[in-house]
Amino acid sequence: MKLDARSLMNRDWGLPERVQDEQYAAMVRAGRWAELLAEMDELNELGRCMQPDWPGPEEREQDYRTHVRVSEMLARVSHIDWAKRLGVIKPESPRPRRR
Repeated sequence: MKLDARSLMNRDWGLPERVQDEQYAAMVRAGRWAELLAEMDELNELGRCMQPDWPGPEEREQDYRTHVRVSEMLARVSHIDWAKRLGVIKPESPRPRRR
């Protein structure tokens, strides 16, 4: 395959990212959490090899704020709804009363 400037400019540069996103989504749908976490650890190590001082204080603060925000959102969601989605409880199970 001959590569020239025009073919490089017209290449779908977003394709690898979209394929990777779909692979991660498939891991989530299949409940392959250990595999997904291992993949994330590898990416983290790669980032640190390329930039040893990463993540810096700003990135850590942003990451922390994201974790807090996601935790607050998850806390508002009923554990029963999550358990149904994960298949831990059958959807027809009665919902316990809130205290």
